[in-house]
This record gives sequence, structure tokens and C-alpha cells, in this order.
Amino acid sequence: MKRFFILSILLSLFIAYLFSQDLENFDEINEDTTLIVSISVEHPGMSTGVVTDVEIMPFRRVQWEMGMQYDYINGEHSIILPTTAVRIGVSNFAEVSVQYDGTLFFNNTPAKTICNYQVQPITLATKLRVYDGWQWVPSMSFMACLAIPSTPELAKSMYVTPSIYLLCQNDITKWMHISYDLGAEWNGYDAMPTTFCALSLGFNLTENFCIFAENYNYFTRNINDSKTGVSVNVDLGFNWLVHPRVDIGLYATMNCLKPTSQTSIAFGAAWLIN
Repeated sequence: MKRFFILSILLSLFIAYLFSQDLENFDEINEDTTLIVSISVEHPGMSTGVVTDVEIMPFRRVQWEMGMQYDYINGEHSIILPTTAVRIGVSNFAEVSVQYDGTLFFNNTPAKTICNYQVQPITLATKLRVYDGWQWVPSMSFMACLAIPSTPELAKSMYVTPSIYLLCQNDITKWMHISYDLGAEWNGYDAMPTTFCALSLGFNLTENFCIFAENYNYFTRNINDSKTGVSVNVDLGFNWLVHPRVDIGLYATMNCLKPTSQTSIAFGAAWLIN
């Protein structure tokens, strides 16, 4: 937790610096100038928005995202609370972020229900724009994540965990787009990565309201044999821009191979701070 405390202080100082720069430049804005704010969100759903001029965090802008997720897996209940992230635009083509999650597990016993809160690793990430897209050639970006154990107990049981993703998106029409992701994720306990792929269809019903349908899958190879575990999932959800700086979203997901034993519901909100 000491590393997390130091990181929080450094992040707070950086945000304060960005705010001071905005205040210095505020008087330079003409009264007739209209300030257009564009908010980019990575919630809800399992895929990640491609980095385009719209999706990337603008330079020196800071955004706070938070949410919660309820999971039901094989009779066990858990709630991810909170899941919170801070995203910072560090250039015109890149952003960095830090994310923290905590999970509340509910263990049912014959006598009572036992609640156990587990701190998750802290995730550092960066996204880089690779290509802006042209006609049917998709926009592309690259994302790399690094999960760092946040407690001494986690540090003893797991290694630093990387994940890498290639993110692509095609704008079919002004109101419809398709995005697809491919990545590799390591769990921190062995050297065998899990392959991740996702396909998402988004529909802009209005300028401020979007619905989406998504398929995402995991392919995990067992380190002890050559068998590959497969997880096929679908979800439905929406995004609602309730304010130029505030966006909320909700989605529900289901495991196609075990529809009655694995389901999730998640809510997220994003606030463009400056």
C-alpha cells in the first residue's frame, strides 16, 4: 500500500499542475468562443475503444472513471467495488492510466454468509494511436497494461502481470460502427497467456445515446496438457452522455456455454475533470 500511496500523491500533484495551466489560459478564451468538450469512455463492455482523435484523451486532460460489477459464477456471488481509473492525455497520440479494483466475495455456509474483501493489483496502462483509418481500412491502436501487486500478500503469490492488445474500429455509417480487439493476458502465476478477442457493434440512436451488442471470448491453454479452455460470452448495454463532461453506461453479460451459471451486470460512469 505504500507504493499506492506514493503513486496517489504524484498523480494528485500532476492533476493540480494541469488545473493550474487551465486557469492560466482561461482569460485567453474569447467570450464569443464556444468550448466543445469531447468525452471518451472505456466503459461499459469488455472491449476497449480504439484510439482516434475522438477516443484518445486530449493532451493534458484528466478523466476519472468509476463503476461496480456484480458477478454470479457457479453459485458464488461477488461485487467488484470500487473499480476506479484515472486517465491522462500525455500527447496528441497517447494516454496513460492507473486503475484500482477491489472485490467483495460472498461465501454461503450452512450457518451464515461470510463476506471477504480482496484487494486487486494496481493496473498501469498506456494507449498509442497506430493508424487513423482510411475508407475500409480500420483505425488501429495498441494498448499495453501492467498489473502490479498492491499488497505484500499479493507480491508473495504472483508476479508482475502484463497484457497487450491490438484495437481496431470501422465506422460503417455516421450512426453505426464495428470494433474488434485481439490481445494476450497473463495471470501472474504461470507463463501461459490467455488469448482474448472481442467483436462489438455500436449504434448511435441520438447524439447522446448509444446502444451496443458485444461478443468476447477467452482461450486459455492448460499448462499441464495441450487442452485449451474456451469461454464464449455476449453482452448488451448502452452509453448515455448526460452532460458534455459526464457519461454513464450499463451492460449485462452472459456466458454462452454456461448461461445459467455465469452472469454479470455492470455500471460505469466517467467524468472529464478539466
